[in-house]
This record gives sequence, structure tokens and C-alpha cells, in this order.
Amino acid sequence: LPHPSPPPCSMVPDGKNWVPFVYGDELHFIYNLQPLQILKVNVETGVCEWLAVPVDTSHKDRDDIGALRGGSGARVLGGRWVVGFGHATLTHHQHAAFLYVIDMVT
Repeated sequence: LPHPSPPPCSMVPDGKNWVPFVYGDELHFIYNLQPLQILKVNVETGVCEWLAVPVDTSHKDRDDIGALRGGSGARVLGGRWVVGFGHATLTHHQHAAFLYVIDMVT
């Protein structure tokens, strides 16, 4: 498969928390939740592209959240909302589950 252009931040070398979902009959992967990075895959050609997403800076100064990572496969609800469960790394031995909702229209 051709490699897509790199996302706005550096890629994790051995990323394992990619979250697949289908939106508009196209395969997508959430590559990163913080900052949000979504990859759209053309399954016929193998070409991948990064979607432009707004940058959320509301949590940039919080150091108690930890790294937000994927978890379950996401589902699209109402043709608009991508919903899934992820996990936050609080310490080396402590994780917390969270629910996320991504609006694919705005």
C-alpha cells in the first residue's frame, strides 16, 4: 500500500490502538485521539489520506489526563457520530476507560 503523508504530529512507531470504523461506506481508522487524527482508506486502490480535523486545545494544559488511546471498534450513529470506548494511561500501572464521540460533520 502507498504510504500516506505523515500526520501533523509524529507517528508512533508500533502503534497498536488504531480504531476502525465505516463512515459514508468508506473505511476509516482513528490513528490518534489526542490530537485527533483520522485516516481514510480507499480499499480498492489502497490509497490512504489524512482527514482534516479541527484542533482541540481544550486539554492542552492538563497533565492529569495521560495518553488517550483507542480501545473498542467505533460505531457510527445517526450517520454522523462516531462513538467508541478508549483508555487513558494515568500511570504506568493505572488506566481508565472513557467514552468518546466524534462529530464527522463539523
